[in-house]
Amino acid sequence: MKVLLREQLGRLLLRRVAPMALTAVLLAGALQWWSTFTMAYAVSYDGNEIGYVTSEAEVADACRQLTAAAPAAPVSEDDLSCSLRVVSADSVGDADELCRRIVQADDDLTKATGLLIDGELVVACRDEAQLSAALTAATAHYASAAEDVAVITNDITTKPGIYAASTLCESVTAEQLLPYLTVSVTRRERFTEPVPYETEERKTATLFEGATSLLREGKAGEKTGTADVCYVNGKEQSRTVITEKITRKPTARVVLVGTRPRSASSAVDILFWPVAGSNASNVSSYFGDGRNHKGTDILSPNGTPICAAEAGVVSYVGVESGYGNYLVIDHGDGMQTLYAHCSSISAKEGQSVARGEVIAAVGITGRASAYHCHFEVRLNGTAVNAAPYLGIG
Repeated sequence: MKVLLREQLGRLLLRRVAPMALTAVLLAGALQWWSTFTMAYAVSYDGNEIGYVTSEAEVADACRQLTAAAPAAPVSEDDLSCSLRVVSADSVGDADELCRRIVQADDDLTKATGLLIDGELVVACRDEAQLSAALTAATAHYASAAEDVAVITNDITTKPGIYAASTLCESVTAEQLLPYLTVSVTRRERFTEPVPYETEERKTATLFEGATSLLREGKAGEKTGTADVCYVNGKEQSRTVITEKITRKPTARVVLVGTRPRSASSAVDILFWPVAGSNASNVSSYFGDGRNHKGTDILSPNGTPICAAEAGVVSYVGVESGYGNYLVIDHGDGMQTLYAHCSSISAKEGQSVARGEVIAAVGITGRASAYHCHFEVRLNGTAVNAAPYLGIG
């Protein structure tokens, strides 16, 4: 009897409680299912739905990120459309995810690594290793030996991000980067350099006061050594001498300086004696000489240096039957000097020459019977007696 009652009571409870339990289970399941959805903004780009974000502010943030990363191909909010809808919660992303979706949808944008030189984007490449290899090759371009120390002095930065396709390069070479780079190379080199000569003045009574004459032309010496030379983009900027040795001593330039007192009648500006190693004793013919001789002839061996009597500009270099090879120097204020019968002339027309500078060599060209220099002083185109100007009369 008791067993029968328990069975009846169980069937009664099952009929009443089971529907309630089922309802509870279904309700719990519905709540769990609904919790996987959320309200979000569906974002479309070029008419294609590309993703979901929680607010329109995320869209604006994504546009700002893209414009900053790829200013050459900016994306604005006008390029995007948004609509509010219920979507799966796990499909909602943030501004960063939206950026990635836009890049995937836009052929003008790409993910790459940019190379910035001194803060300026030069090129972008999908393979960052190529940028490093191109920089190494650019450095090696200026380093000709293994022991050269080459350094890029620019501020170099690689920056992964989003870039306009126009800046993208699939293959980056050193030649592309060289115009933007400053490469400093320090190289140890051997050198051979001239040692400048000094000028020695010797007093002589054979010349009047103020008169000077070249007795011996100077010769530069020579030195050798090693130095650390700094080149910037292939051009020498500085050098530090490490060792140095003079292998040939210079020969001093010797100039005779007159001490013989002059009379008041010869008080003119004395010129530099025009023939090296000679003086008044070498004069074979003066101005006039009963034959309308317009110059002063100074005897000297063939090839002896002829010097400019005063600073000026070479106004003429030429050949004439009487003068042979000759040149004229214009000293300004209507004064000129002429040098004739030269074996060779080193000065050029239009060249500026200094007082005492070698301009030619003694010869016997033109009408001449001995090796000498025919020297003239001209004032306003007219030859005058050169003796006072040479300090010999």
